[in-house]
Amino acid sequence: KRIEIRQLLTAESAVTMGDPTQLQNALLNLGVNARDAMSDGEGVLTFATKHVTLDDDYCRQHFNEVTPGEYLQIDITDTGVGMSPQVEKRIFEPFYTTKVKGAGTGLGLAGVYGCVRSHHGMIFVYSELGVGTTFKMLLPQSESLTPDRTEERATSPVKGQGRILVVDDEEIIRNFVARALEGLGYTVSTCADGMEAVEFFREHHDEIDLVILDMIMPKLNGEEAFKQLKEIQPDVRVLIASGFTQNRVSTEMLRNGALAFLDKPFRVNELSRVVAQYISTTQ
Repeated sequence: KRIEIRQLLTAESAVTMGDPTQLQNALLNLGVNARDAMSDGEGVLTFATKHVTLDDDYCRQHFNEVTPGEYLQIDITDTGVGMSPQVEKRIFEPFYTTKVKGAGTGLGLAGVYGCVRSHHGMIFVYSELGVGTTFKMLLPQSESLTPDRTEERATSPVKGQGRILVVDDEEIIRNFVARALEGLGYTVSTCADGMEAVEFFREHHDEIDLVILDMIMPKLNGEEAFKQLKEIQPDVRVLIASGFTQNRVSTEMLRNGALAFLDKPFRVNELSRVVAQYISTTQ
């Protein structure tokens, strides 16, 4: 009863074609897991919806598991104990569970994964120990009720110039963002963690026009790295990247000078527009 449930429902038409019982059970299962993760009996559970457009580049990045088009994104976020990277990698495996014997079968999240894939969608998990977890479901938008987003789909990625530092510990995301930005005309450097980024920025800050900074990383996380980047250059231009729904930490970083919040997973058009918007004043 002490868990606060919040809703951030921004999707204009949150409709997908599928089995209502399966989808309801998937959402309920994620909610129950979130409750169990908040072991002290209190916290915040957030359900959020929005529309996203998946382009060809994004689908190729994820090995064509989904087709380009309009999707409904549903985020389920808790403020619980979080997961280690080792647990996060196995979380959808059948019979894998971190609960004590008798408290779980290890089939709940495997069932959620199977439900999402059977509906031609995808599911991701982002987690950090002591912070919480976000599950992101992407489900195809019902064609008969899809909002008219023709203009957005037709818009080409925005090109630009400048040098960008991309900081992310996930190699596939780091390489994808770097390739996308290089294809748009930018010069890109990459770092695999916050500590490496701070050292690189210390040597090259006069050459860097914009930093794209992941929030969850080993050695130094995004918040800690941001503070040290500001010590080197108080007016450093930083975009925050996270799979978590915007929370207290990212909101505080925005108040302290970060420019904008980028919601993972990225789409090229979205990334190009945000980068062009915030790098233009430095040229």
